[in-house]
Amino acid sequence: MANPRIDNIKERLNKKIKFREEFHPFAPAILKRKFNYEYKDKADFSNMTITAKVNNTDAKNFLGAVYEDLTSRIQLVDSSNNIFDRLLCEIGRTSGHDSLINTSFNLKGEPIVDSPADALRTFFSSGLDVLYLGDAKIVKS
Repeated sequence: MANPRIDNIKERLNKKIKFREEFHPFAPAILKRKFNYEYKDKADFSNMTITAKVNNTDAKNFLGAVYEDLTSRIQLVDSSNNIFDRLLCEIGRTSGHDSLINTSFNLKGEPIVDSPADALRTFFSSGLDVLYLGDAKIVKS
């Protein structure tokens, strides 16, 4: 996850972690109750699998997660995902914008991380700065 309002965040994520083409945007994770989209209750936006058109204001709030045509693979988070919901609420409280860039936890050409050992291997093989694994915070020095 990353702050979508950081300058050149998409390029930084691609360079340090994903190692993929520049034209691929990342998915913004947004609180469902705060996102105004007329079709949000007619489809499952919980897994970054559906592309939707966003307005100019939302696009500015998560620039690194929007295509040039103002579409994005939005992930809507509701209170059933308690930890993620609380994280987005706290980010909104401190920054004014309750969204994050979310992407799968894997390096280019590798399967998605599915164990603590995979998480550690991927962390040390990438440019990630911090890894939260359960209650542990692991930081590269």
